[in-house]
Amino acid sequence: MYTDHQIRNPFDSFETTCVNCHTQDKKTLQDIVAERKASIQELKLNVEKQLVHAHYEAKAAWDAGATEQEMQPIMQDIRHAQWRWDYAIASHGIHMHAPDVGLRVLGGALNKAADARTKLARLLATKGISHEIPLPDISTKLNAQKALGMDMDKLNSEKQEFLQKVVPAWDEQAKKAGRLSQ
Repeated sequence: MYTDHQIRNPFDSFETTCVNCHTQDKKTLQDIVAERKASIQELKLNVEKQLVHAHYEAKAAWDAGATEQEMQPIMQDIRHAQWRWDYAIASHGIHMHAPDVGLRVLGGALNKAADARTKLARLLATKGISHEIPLPDISTKLNAQKALGMDMDKLNSEKQEFLQKVVPAWDEQAKKAGRLSQ
């Protein structure tokens, strides 16, 4: 039974959300979620590290003259790893309601990324590249954004425009339709 459709942390309204289905007290449930989150976070970060390496190694292979035919199975592995990562991480509630699924899917992502990197190592060796492919500094969000060439001023400006123009129009439509309280 859903009693609150506001998007926020359900623990902020524990008595009208979680207790409808769960019998544990708030602290116990928070501890369970924290433990599950830590497990998923650890595997998530491992998958991300392998995906970053795979992407940069794939670029090195392209730069070294790899063909579409050589890269096709590698790119498929990278895509499949990325899709699994996306699926597991897109749901904020996976830590509470489906941690076993999240861990299984992330494990599959890690395997696919490893498959891609193994194939890349073999392909790079045939192109005369046997050294480790260097990565840019992505130790912080800002550094990663710079490495990707993201124009954060432009993106933030577009976000503000969206928040100022589009969201209020959505809210107004929802009010008129009776889906949002006045």
